[in-house]
Amino acid sequence: MSVYDQLMNKIQNAWQVKRKFRVTDAPVQISVLAGVDDVSWNRKGNRVIVIYDIRTTDYETVLQQLFDAGVIVKQGLWFRWLGKMHQSTDLIGRENASARPAPCCNKPPK
Repeated sequence: MSVYDQLMNKIQNAWQVKRKFRVTDAPVQISVLAGVDDVSWNRKGNRVIVIYDIRTTDYETVLQQLFDAGVIVKQGLWFRWLGKMHQSTDLIGRENASARPAPCCNKPPK
């Protein structure tokens, strides 16, 4: 079983997401972040893989926690663009998670 398969097995519900961060340096390889379900490091130590629930936290909060822990995340044009996309999908997913269920059988909502 590959590392990717092992991480996908850790996702328990539809509201959990997996995000990868490329890092240049980390004084300590952290294993716990507030509001995060799982933190994994690859063998070389240059990527952090984080699994979290979008109902409780979002991409920018996790990124800020990594910075506060002393992890230096590589930043470039692609990273900033991808980060904005992740933040947007996290917020949209949070709104979807809190939405009321649709009415059934073509009945108007009450």
